[in-house]
Amino acid sequence: MVPCQRSRRNAFDGTKQSIAFSQWVRRHRIALGKNQKELGNDVLSQQDWSKIERQGIVPSDEVLLELCRVLQRPVEEARQIIEESATTDDRARMFELDFNAFEESIVAGAMAASPAEPLQVFVIREDGEKSDETTLAKHYRILTIDGHIQLTILFRYSDPRVWRSFLSLAAPLAARWRDEDRDLDHLRRKLKGYYRHESQEEKQAIALPLIHPLVLVSDSAGPRLYYYDFDPKIIEGLKLAGVKEEDALQRSIALLQGIKPMADLVAGWIGLQGPFDLPKDLWVPIPWPELPKKPREQET
Repeated sequence: MVPCQRSRRNAFDGTKQSIAFSQWVRRHRIALGKNQKELGNDVLSQQDWSKIERQGIVPSDEVLLELCRVLQRPVEEARQIIEESATTDDRARMFELDFNAFEESIVAGAMAASPAEPLQVFVIREDGEKSDETTLAKHYRILTIDGHIQLTILFRYSDPRVWRSFLSLAAPLAARWRDEDRDLDHLRRKLKGYYRHESQEEKQAIALPLIHPLVLVSDSAGPRLYYYDFDPKIIEGLKLAGVKEEDALQRSIALLQGIKPMADLVAGWIGLQGPFDLPKDLWVPIPWPELPKKPREQET
């Protein structure tokens, strides 16, 4: 039993982790139709399997060789996964930190703003607005910031099949707002939707597609532009680990900051004039959806 205990104690050289490697191990173990207990042995215990798959801990060379033998996979393939993910995992963590910093800047900007000049956040979309639980939670968190903020969703085209998605976002937000006894008029002032006036929109046949929404933040310091993009390194690392391309694309999206001239260009396209109004010849306001009355209100 002593060799077994020594092997387990030395199974991991350090604290190096790889999410992609853990996914690769789990996928090939399941392909064998075996659970962790069935594959445990003197070199690679069930506890070791759990650490690798749950925490992404990279094992020592000795254990890696045994793991690949059990999984019937070449060790070169495993090492390639580990090497690739060493880069992609770090990049993913950096992007997460960048996004957290962006959210913190929004909170700080709203706290520093005044009712007369709130922090303005414009989201420019070409596709429909999502209304899943994650999206609703993010919007609600921004709208309930202690401070002064105005969130405006701008739809690039006048197609009602697209801009009506604003209603799918606004209705559940308003319902939650009302259920918490908040002032609905206050929400309607903080969240607005517009679509581009038909006479001012670009011709879709020749316009450059907007793959992801743009985010323009405007305060007393001027406009700042943010945009989403795919990171090819993260996509490749996830695909090597067996993640489907669609999921790999979704998980590789990063929020990046654009240069000042581009921010000024987008602000000019929006037609920023003041903190509350957009040019009526450029933008058509989307009316807020009517909320059904509460049950006790219906009874009265």
